[in-house]
This record gives sequence, C-alpha cells and structure tokens, in this order.
Amino acid sequence: MWGMGMHIVRKPKKVLRNICRVLKSGGRLFATSYVKVRAAKSADDIAKKAQAVGFTDVAVREEGGVRYVLQAVKA
Repeated sequence: MWGMGMHIVRKPKKVLRNICRVLKSGGRLFATSYVKVRAAKSADDIAKKAQAVGFTDVAVREEGGVRYVLQAVKA
C-alpha cells in the first residue's frame, strides 16, 4: 500500500521500479494520490510507467476524493 504518496515523489517511475523490485512475484500494489502526480500527464501515463518497470494487470483510474488510484501486480 502506497497511500496518498504518488504526488510527493519527483520521479514516480523510479519509485515504482523500487517497489516492484522488493515485491515477491504475484505481489500487489495499491497506490493513491490526491493531486496530480509529478512527471505524469494522465492516468494512462501512470499505467505505462508501472508496466515499463515490470507490473502487469495495471489499472489506474481517477476517482472522487482522490486523484488517482493505481492497482498493479508484479509479474
């Protein structure tokens, strides 16, 4: 769980890479942000960053009360 933190980091792809690195295969990530994520223009951009570092079954949606909700599984 990476709660309400995606918007704080300067390089979200780097953080996603490190999260993926420490998760076991099949491990799940649930991350949220209540404002725009730096270095990401859209929900689709966040999904592409997560897929680029090794996550599968990636789903990112914009939701009321929070800006983005990311769910992903480590391959």
